[in-house]
Amino acid sequence: MESKVLEIECPRNPNSLDLVTIQMEWSCTLCQVSTSSEIEGKVHWKGVAYYNRLIDYLLEKGITPYANLYYYNLPEALEPQCNRLLSRRVVKAYVDYADFCFKTYGDSVKNWMTFNEPRVIVALGYEFGFFAPGRCSQPNGNCTTGDSTTKPYIVGHYLIIMHASAIQRYRHKYQV
Repeated sequence: MESKVLEIECPRNPNSLDLVTIQMEWSCTLCQVSTSSEIEGKVHWKGVAYYNRLIDYLLEKGITPYANLYYYNLPEALEPQCNRLLSRRVVKAYVDYADFCFKTYGDSVKNWMTFNEPRVIVALGYEFGFFAPGRCSQPNGNCTTGDSTTKPYIVGHYLIIMHASAIQRYRHKYQV
């Protein structure tokens, strides 16, 4: 988890960066543990420390951090309980993860994005099968599992609910 990124010299001048998007890794902040009845998150403290150092470094250099909560990185442990993004159970897990990030990094991060390219998650993961989890059906692709006529719509539906629920949590608990 250690990274050289914190050692990079980043001088401030008119041509330098003003903002940086940080792609948060869900499994690097919360380790998802599946139980028979529910999904609960356990904190991955080394991951939290890494993001805190990165955010502090950017702020010291006068760079505004923008945090992207989901960049094609659903924790593998959610597969059995949530069937990737095909179960409503993923909504609570995502909102709990977003809430943890808002609470943990919110003093330093003021700009949040819920998903990177949600349409790409839907189309390339569940319609054409080019990205994980590689689900599709003929004639859209040659996957071993999936249904391109229904699954993309289910995933899109849950992504919208996840987005709206995370935003609602942020507005009610953290927005000043």
